[in-house]
Amino acid sequence: MKKTAILLFIIVLCNSLFSENSNIVTHQTYLLKFSDKSNLPISDSSFGISGIDTFLRNSNKINISRLIRSAKDKSHPLHRIYRLEIETNLLPKDIIQRLSDFEEILIIEAEPKNNVLESPNDPRFVEQEFLSHLNSENCWDIHKSEDGYIPTIAIVDTGVLWNHEDLYGNIYQNLGEDIDGDGIVALADGTFDPDDINGIDDDGNGYIDDFIGWDFYGNDNNPSYGSHGTKVAGYASSVTNNSIGVASIAWNAKLLPIKAGSSSSISKGYEGIIYAAENGADVINTSWGGNGYSAILQEIIDYAESLGSIVVAAAGNSNNQTKLYPASYHKVISVANTNLADQKYGSSTYNYAVDVSAPGASNLTTNSSGGYDSNGAGTSYSSPVAASLLAMIKSYHPDWTAEQIKTQLLFSSTDINGINPNYENMLGYGRIDAYSALTGSANWNEDLKIYFNRIVSIYDSNNNLAIEPNENVSLDLEFSIYSFHSSPLEINLTLSCDDPLVTIVNNSAVCSVTSDTLIVAENAFDIHFDENITSRSVPMNISVSSENEIVSDSEFQFDLLVNAGGILVFEGEENSNDFSGTYIKNYLENLNYNVILTTDFPASFAGFDAVFLSFGSIDGSTVRLNSQSMEDAITDYLISGGNIYIEGSDTIGFDLGYYLQDTSLWQYLGISLATDGVTNSINELVGQTGSIAEGLIFTSSNQANVSWIDKFEADENGIILFTESDYGNTAIQNSGSYGQKTIVSSYSLSKLVDNGASTKDELLSRIMSFFGEQNSLDSPENVTISISNNCVEISWDNVEWASSYKVFSSDNPNSGFEEELSGTFLGTSWQKECSETKKFYYVKAIRAED
Repeated sequence: MKKTAILLFIIVLCNSLFSENSNIVTHQTYLLKFSDKSNLPISDSSFGISGIDTFLRNSNKINISRLIRSAKDKSHPLHRIYRLEIETNLLPKDIIQRLSDFEEILIIEAEPKNNVLESPNDPRFVEQEFLSHLNSENCWDIHKSEDGYIPTIAIVDTGVLWNHEDLYGNIYQNLGEDIDGDGIVALADGTFDPDDINGIDDDGNGYIDDFIGWDFYGNDNNPSYGSHGTKVAGYASSVTNNSIGVASIAWNAKLLPIKAGSSSSISKGYEGIIYAAENGADVINTSWGGNGYSAILQEIIDYAESLGSIVVAAAGNSNNQTKLYPASYHKVISVANTNLADQKYGSSTYNYAVDVSAPGASNLTTNSSGGYDSNGAGTSYSSPVAASLLAMIKSYHPDWTAEQIKTQLLFSSTDINGINPNYENMLGYGRIDAYSALTGSANWNEDLKIYFNRIVSIYDSNNNLAIEPNENVSLDLEFSIYSFHSSPLEINLTLSCDDPLVTIVNNSAVCSVTSDTLIVAENAFDIHFDENITSRSVPMNISVSSENEIVSDSEFQFDLLVNAGGILVFEGEENSNDFSGTYIKNYLENLNYNVILTTDFPASFAGFDAVFLSFGSIDGSTVRLNSQSMEDAITDYLISGGNIYIEGSDTIGFDLGYYLQDTSLWQYLGISLATDGVTNSINELVGQTGSIAEGLIFTSSNQANVSWIDKFEADENGIILFTESDYGNTAIQNSGSYGQKTIVSSYSLSKLVDNGASTKDELLSRIMSFFGEQNSLDSPENVTISISNNCVEISWDNVEWASSYKVFSSDNPNSGFEEELSGTFLGTSWQKECSETKKFYYVKAIRAED
């Protein structure tokens, strides 16, 4: 079969895994941001949007709540962010994929899970030796927080034993709730002043009787206990110079305790950040983190900074370069862990997103038993040490902005690159120094630290989502800048490619960048793909240069997928159980077909000679056909006369009706009815008379999961391909009115057990022969239609390779097209006299069988 010379760029879509009717029900939490034109959820169990409510109707529990209910500016975008909590057997990718199709929802994300960052114990250091190492005594000779502006450090963590003898004196007391006016709302015995308890939100901040902070985990006003949080609080601001216990750099800054999770996980951390910022915290410490970037949570960080707060976070304890969040969000001070020799502590994360380092191993601090210990090590304890120094700088310079305070911390730090040659520039600007932070000036280090994140958009010449031969494209590229600069600087981007059939017409772009921010190089470069290029994944190299020294990576690589015809094979999980993609690819490549295997579902199949889609099986690994964009890609391809094979135990009989509530795709597949089946192993899979499988019989399969096997009934164009003994029809072949050829099967092709002459190779060979009979390609260019005197006349440009043409017409632009001629014809025009003309026509060019 000849290969068409058309390229396709594949847009990556998230595909879902789903365990239908599973007994495993899990509690899941999502963040949703609604558009400013949509109605917000009408209750705690209903969105008031029929499609969303219908989709979630089978969930055991639904709870909808505004994420930040205390945001003072009700017009702020944060007011449109909600948390959705459900108990369901759906998998997260299912829910994200489906809800993202609703125009009312701008962003939906699974809420990242955060865990406290405490590593196992290491050998004990001299008690509080780290304070001397950081020049704290010299700092105190200059200033103590209690002698000037008294800053507030919020401890967003697992809760704080706030009546600890060495913490209580520094605990923030919210005098907006002080009804009796005695200046005290919390007592040293761990109770609240009974004269102030009235069940009223006296200060109007959205929280009733929040005397010292809030417990978001338990939804009450007592953020108490918490082993991890109490240790963190001791590092940040234990009471200093009180003749008992331990000291802290901040020398009696106020502590705002906020409980955001349990002993090992943080589930309400970002609510805690907002509460802290809106209630005046100068510094917010977050000794926890999780993997995965969230645009919504970056907005929360931005909001906190806009209120004047500085967010400090633990870099992580992975001993690798993995970016953790919130530490790696822009505008957050990320803190790594070093020992008292200024060497990277063994478990500490290191990367170019780290801003500074501080000691965080086996240092003495307060504990939740009311005493003290030095158990534990990790960036969890480095972070509050840095937070404590930030508070001290704020106290010494109360008129400074958050940006000035942050840069003073960074550029007064001690350079430790020489001590850490394997981690150069990945432990931040250095190890913090308390004395230098108060006495030194910010001597800016103008070096550049940069990450390449992703391709945001690709623009092709004809805007059809396909990179085609003899076509030019440009790119939007996203970068993260993690360095701080005294003024904006320029970076130069240079693109290169070793593929001889790719010409970079304009290989350079220039971007202006500022400190610690996300940038996008828009519409960058001009890349030409030769008319003779074949389907391939093209490696592209991008280098970054600047007048400033780049101390991070400066060379990055990404791939552009080019389609110049051939066979597309989609496999939900490459070479995984119950999928057939790898088998199909290997078989067809042995026959010298040009095959592209992908695990990413494309936005369009335009130009492919044939498409094979393997979705997997229920109770195993499964990709769901659950988004409108997926259905549209298949439908558009079939209307253009494409060849497609679809397999999956639930894909056609269940997914379309359940997820999309739309089974219109059936008509293009030769199916009049598809039903969700039951568990059924292959006993005797018999190829039916008149189908391409006639004479083939399979008596068994190695398919691991055979539950919910869909069954089909054929329409007037469809033919039953296989019937399973005592079960029903499990596969359909179809030659449709658009010239499309389709095969749909509920069983995995690759798992059929060969049985003499009946082999899966023979079946695949027959499928390819069936597809090979289809020679209708794309419509000619410049098609024009005129109607006069009850005569329809159509003309078009000649197609060089065409042996003939066909004309189709319909009263409906989306369906019902019928061939106007009994056979094919030559020429570039056609006319017909008719008493009643149809409104919609299209022309197909036909290539003869080789």
